[in-house]
Amino acid sequence: MWEVENDDWTFAYTKIILREADRYDYAMSTRRYSMNSKPDIHELDLIPIPTSEESTRAPQPLSQDCYTKRPSLLFYEDTEGPAEKMCSLLLSEAKVFETLRAFPHPNIAKPLRCVVEDDKITGLCLVNYGATLQDRATEDSRPFDIDLCWKGIQQGIRHLHNLDLIRCDINPRNILMDGDAPVIIDLDFCHRKGEKLGIKIGTREWTNKDFESALPENDEYGFSKIRDFLYKSRKT
Repeated sequence: MWEVENDDWTFAYTKIILREADRYDYAMSTRRYSMNSKPDIHELDLIPIPTSEESTRAPQPLSQDCYTKRPSLLFYEDTEGPAEKMCSLLLSEAKVFETLRAFPHPNIAKPLRCVVEDDKITGLCLVNYGATLQDRATEDSRPFDIDLCWKGIQQGIRHLHNLDLIRCDINPRNILMDGDAPVIIDLDFCHRKGEKLGIKIGTREWTNKDFESALPENDEYGFSKIRDFLYKSRKT
């Protein structure tokens, strides 16, 4: 983990996430490990990560083209408040996708089902799309209809807003390409309109750090940045 100090990024600490069967723990260390090193578990002060008490049962087998999204435990306990628990984030995204199952849109990720272990939600099974918008716009030499892409992102955002949902983090890496159509993904930090933002207010350089609540202007700001990015990539 890194933090800004004197306008520069400096090493802060290492966070270690451990899984044994259905048990999860995390530990903090001031040691900076190399990529190939393995921490000595016995030297760590392990803190348990509770799993969600909510449960659902998904039909089996899972689709072969399914991408299973697991919750990121990296920021567990970095902020205060029960609403910031990782199990709450996973459950929150599952509820957003339940809404989208009833009101789908071609420019928003399509949910398939929940992955369940021991009657607990441990992941979300989503349609596996193609490259990110970042890669498609900057690394793919094939013809690319930027105007059509921009319109698709705009329609997806408006659909979320019509459902009183605010994406709160729009950038080229959380938009995937389904052929030539953009698809908005990663809805774990999607909020209901008016809700206070939690542990993540958006991606650095793609959001306004002054935003404190989930409002349409959050997404409008990100959308304007996406528009500038797309037309800049066209010129280059």
